[in-house]
Amino acid sequence: MPSPGLGALRVLSQTTTVLHISLHCGMKKRQDRWPQSRLNRCARALSRAEQKVPSQYPPIQSIRVQFTSCENEKGFIITSPNQDEIMKVQDNSIIINCDGFYLISLKGYFSQELSLSLHYRKGREPLSSLSKVRSVNSIMVAYLAFKDKVYLNVTTHNTSCDDIQVNGGELILIHQNPGGFCAY
Repeated sequence: MPSPGLGALRVLSQTTTVLHISLHCGMKKRQDRWPQSRLNRCARALSRAEQKVPSQYPPIQSIRVQFTSCENEKGFIITSPNQDEIMKVQDNSIIINCDGFYLISLKGYFSQELSLSLHYRKGREPLSSLSKVRSVNSIMVAYLAFKDKVYLNVTTHNTSCDDIQVNGGELILIHQNPGGFCAY
């Protein structure tokens, strides 16, 4: 059974909001019997009330990026299909804004054999290093800090990086212990 993803968290958040509106406005059983204008007034009132109270939990730092092509100078090009992600891609790297442990998933299938490494800081050992592989499917936990940049490095064998085709290239990072140091 697949684990709940970010979509499930959004649904939970929306469900919680409806529940708050229901409780705040004294709704009994079925919200579709209430006039839309009353629901809107209640939602605005609840929104004003929630703005006065700071959020107990900061947003969870997470991102899902894809890598589908390889360029000789840059290696795998990572892109975020969702521009609303909390974490961002900059200069072909994922920028880390919060200290803490991150769950990292790396997947992909390659048309030719290559060596792949996942880095977080120049001059440091990579988080993961694979030699002469045609696929990767790994999950790890690593401690990352503010200003770290997660990026992929690829080395091809007997071919140009431009000639490599990638299927299902995906890199996911999810912060596991929110509440520590963050800089936005």
